[in-house]
Amino acid sequence: MTPPEDWADAEMPPAPVAPAHRGLLSRIPGRTQALASAISLLLIVALFIGVLMWRTAWYEDQLTRPPEQYIEWQSEFFSITGQDNISGLTGDGVVICVVDTGVDTGHSDLALMNLVAWKDFVNDRPNPYDDQGHGTAMVGVIVAAGGLRGVAPGAELLVAKAMGTEGQGDDETLGAAVDWCVTEEADIISLSLGGAPGFDLILLSTDALEQSVRDALDAGVFVIAAAGNDGEDDDGDVESPGSIENVICVGGIDRHAVIWTGSSEGDNNGRLFPLPP
Repeated sequence: MTPPEDWADAEMPPAPVAPAHRGLLSRIPGRTQALASAISLLLIVALFIGVLMWRTAWYEDQLTRPPEQYIEWQSEFFSITGQDNISGLTGDGVVICVVDTGVDTGHSDLALMNLVAWKDFVNDRPNPYDDQGHGTAMVGVIVAAGGLRGVAPGAELLVAKAMGTEGQGDDETLGAAVDWCVTEEADIISLSLGGAPGFDLILLSTDALEQSVRDALDAGVFVIAAAGNDGEDDDGDVESPGSIENVICVGGIDRHAVIWTGSSEGDNNGRLFPLPP
């Protein structure tokens, strides 16, 4: 034993060392550890991408989904008109020609529409478009399948752009569009438009649109036209071509099935001269 006076010169024994504890990962070969880490990283990335895609889909649904008020109005309209009690009427086999401002084929509710022909009488563009919006809305009333539901989603569509960015068109252009609908063998022509009538000279009208509509009717085509929107300052008649005899003239109602105050009223029994404004 080293006496106390010699401790400073004595060599201290080494401190005891505890044996290393080898964890679970330390027992796995290095290559396997790297593979496990890569798999973990991939799982984290996949989870992140999944959450991101879910959020993107949710936002897209919110952006494309119509306001709840519109859905409620449509439900009330179907109830008022009795369409909720009708089944099996899809429009299959019926060719409908819409003469309006065009159609936006990229609209989410129109992804399934069957557009068989398109004609641009304004700018002569080969591909469908709508630079105003009214035509797309009218097409949606017929064939929408998405946030809102059309009344005849299975119908074949012809779309003629005959009105410009301001939602207006001249009689000659509109008349040419109606003639095209007949040539393309439409069963129904939709004209959600109207204006002042021309003069009826027995078998010929001074209005090119009215003459084309009469020719369509003579060819056995059903023509549907708007009554007009001057109900609050009504001139006593519906607008042309809704004023033509045998045209199915459509007015507006509110959500309580009462005639809308802005809807034009009158008849379409035909007359030699238009009523004064």
